Amino acid sequence: MPVNWASLTGDRSVVRIGTRAADEGTCPDKLAAKALPAVYPRQRSRQGKQFLADFPLDAVVRVLDDVEVRGLSRQAAIARLGRDAGPPLHPGLARWAANAADGYLDAIAGLDTPATVLVPDYWVVQQVSGGRTWEIYAWGRRYQSPDGLVREHRFLRFGGADAERRDKSQVAIAAYATAFGVPAPWPDPWQEPFRPRNGGHPALEQVRVVEVGLDGGPPVVLFNGTPAEAQALYAAEARDNLRDLVRGGTPEPGDVCAGCKLITACEETKRIPGLLGITDPTARQRTWSVTNGRSYRQCPAQDHLTRLHLPKQDEYGPAAVRGQAVHEWLRESHSGPLHPACTVWDIPSSVDDWSAGRWHVTGQEAWDGALMIASHADLCPFSRAGQITEVRVEPTIAVLDTDANVIVIAKPDLLYLEDGAWVWREVKTRTHPLRSTADALRQFPQLALATLLLAQDVLSGKRDGARVELEWLTAGSGDMLLIDPSDPAQVGRAREVIHELAAPWHADRTMPARPGSHCAGCPVRRWCPDAQTEETA
Repeated sequence: MPVNWASLTGDRSVVRIGTRAADEGTCPDKLAAKALPAVYPRQRSRQGKQFLADFPLDAVVRVLDDVEVRGLSRQAAIARLGRDAGPPLHPGLARWAANAADGYLDAIAGLDTPATVLVPDYWVVQQVSGGRTWEIYAWGRRYQSPDGLVREHRFLRFGGADAERRDKSQVAIAAYATAFGVPAPWPDPWQEPFRPRNGGHPALEQVRVVEVGLDGGPPVVLFNGTPAEAQALYAAEARDNLRDLVRGGTPEPGDVCAGCKLITACEETKRIPGLLGITDPTARQRTWSVTNGRSYRQCPAQDHLTRLHLPKQDEYGPAAVRGQAVHEWLRESHSGPLHPACTVWDIPSSVDDWSAGRWHVTGQEAWDGALMIASHADLCPFSRAGQITEVRVEPTIAVLDTDANVIVIAKPDLLYLEDGAWVWREVKTRTHPLRSTADALRQFPQLALATLLLAQDVLSGKRDGARVELEWLTAGSGDMLLIDPSDPAQVGRAREVIHELAAPWHADRTMPARPGSHCAGCPVRRWCPDAQTEETA
């Protein structure tokens, strides 16, 4: 296994599982490690000082606690945003948190529920099984009726409440913890077990699990039943999965790698000191990709607020939608088990109206997209005579630059192993033919990162034949640009490009807005106090 669990040290007698285990990324090893709060690798990674708050819901909870616990007015509570101890809030995050707290309070004002008394402590179920103490809890807000006969757990949802998107195991865990949990404060330090304030279970009659959207829309009741029904739901939807969770599985690297305590023990994440050309032993561990770098270069605030996963307004123009549709069509075509060569006959049957995944194109964009797919036929790697023995479609590659303490993320459109050498392909859809290739690494920095990673043998294939390919598709033709990762000149240019893109972001501690015409298409402009609008631009 990529993670050597035998190399970990610490007390494994406490297993702690919360509702976030169902959706906190996709890496099963990270989830398993988090469920063992006192277990760490012998060599721990450095996390560095946090310079900006990075958990948006924490700011919302602080406002709600000021209103519901301390009795402040909404206005007074919102005015206190960012004054608590801890890392400062970015102005955009503060603006969103104020809006989200308002949305929550508006939503629950119309909620028909007998559970109106806030419970500050967590409801925690502690069970001893197989020599381990299992702790089950739910993250959210907790309320009960004045007579204590009804308990209610409330999930917070970015945007509007949506029962279809809430994982069934999360609902089951929340219902079970609410029905049988004993009040306990948050463990401090985290490695310690919960310490319930008193024993026994309450004489409950009703358990409710509700989701509240932070945009002010109506809440959704996810569960409403007796404790016995909550126990049955937990047994059906969560219990066995939680026992499997602590065993770990195949690591799935990506953005979830940041902050993972297994990073020094996970062999899935290669180490390349100096990849970004930055040395900072005090840096906080973060992730970075070329997409982040380009977003930051346009506007640091946009990159930061997007990373926080604040609600976005997708601003895809017709050409961008067409490009996404073509990429998705090729992804589906290349993902088949036998990887047949693409032909001109693989274009959509209805060339003026077709879909790929969630992308739908019509009219001229649909025609152009279909012709781009036809242009790909002559460039499809599976039509060549070389021996392709492995194919990875849009894989995620994570590399730890130990000098910068940054996990660099790359997601090529296609990787394939041809005659023992890895080929990294990126696809671009454009309206004009490929012209000058002299500055391709700077124009498309993902090619520069691909060149560096292949030059560092990240994929462990043969050097001879390894290459980066840029597939350039138009409605009338297809073209190919090749980059040799064994060419010192190309590698040197690639290093310059990546360093210039990453260094300003790495040194920035405030992520200020950079207003301009691009504000009109910014997906998080709603939360940015400095965004230019049509009236002010």
